[in-house]
Amino acid sequence: MTTRKTLRSLPRMLITERGRVAPFSNAFGGFALSLIFYGAVLGSVATAEAAPYQKRRSAQKKPVVAQKRNPVSTQLPLDASVWALFKDPARGPAQSIGSASAGCVQGAESLSPDGPGYQVMRLSRGRFYGHPTLIAYLQKLGAALEKEKAGPMLVGDLGLPRGGWMKSGHASHQTGIDVDIWYWVPDSAKERSLTLREREVTSAKSLVPVKYSPKIETRWWKAETEKLIQLAAGFSEVDRIFVNAAIKKELCRKYESDIKEVAWLRKLRPWYAHDDHLHVRLVCPADSPDCKKQDPIPAGSGCDSSLDWWFTQDARDEALKNAQLAALRKDPPPIAEGCERLLSELVPASMSPEL
Repeated sequence: MTTRKTLRSLPRMLITERGRVAPFSNAFGGFALSLIFYGAVLGSVATAEAAPYQKRRSAQKKPVVAQKRNPVSTQLPLDASVWALFKDPARGPAQSIGSASAGCVQGAESLSPDGPGYQVMRLSRGRFYGHPTLIAYLQKLGAALEKEKAGPMLVGDLGLPRGGWMKSGHASHQTGIDVDIWYWVPDSAKERSLTLREREVTSAKSLVPVKYSPKIETRWWKAETEKLIQLAAGFSEVDRIFVNAAIKKELCRKYESDIKEVAWLRKLRPWYAHDDHLHVRLVCPADSPDCKKQDPIPAGSGCDSSLDWWFTQDARDEALKNAQLAALRKDPPPIAEGCERLLSELVPASMSPEL
């Protein structure tokens, strides 16, 4: 009704350019101008009529609240697979948290791809992070190898930027104090820095041709290999080094009679596989009260009858049992106790919810 009354009350005349009033019928082009005039009036009338309705709708709308970026949410998996999503170390003072197979690391550092006496392999994995103590250890070991003209060493996996569980390759390496080092080094690496492609496609050589055999593959066993293991175990920050039992057996045969060699021989612990790399584990860093220590290594060189067990049928049966149990564990483990706080600092960019 309001619209019709307004239209009826409009004057049927226009103002000419000279200021005179002229009826619509007499003004050339008046029809077009009248459309513009009537359109403007109709628009304002419609707006006035719709205002109460718009006001009611606005009053019913709820305020929009921006979502907080909380990584511990449905946006992220709430198990240990979350660690692979983070591409940067967790901020804060360096700390190893938890145990080697259930933990994480804060304030990790990355190892440079190349340095005196070493080269890092498999860079595409992004597993070149560790506690600063581990980074310093590898730099010192590389320098010692270069001084002895026994390098370079090829460095395998350390850990992820925040440590934690990895989908493939390791049950440990979670607290930033573990590293794998290859026994064998190709001649090309002794002459130059390997290319990125070479670091991806080159495979480590096994020093044990037959499983559960005490025999060593002499083609790849070099004087530099022995020097690498000896120097690696000689640093005080090293807790233990996992090697294949055949490698431990060979070194016992050569060095057990020399009492001076017992200290580093003792740190060599036989374990399944580890036939193409040695696995160094450091002691818990002094700045890490939440780092869980392993049980102490037994006294002595470890070259006794306990070493012979690794070449028995019982050892093979135990290995088969462990492999079967591992095959049953398809799901990632839960996030280790004490590591949740490293998830609350940052949501990975690829997983951030849209605001």
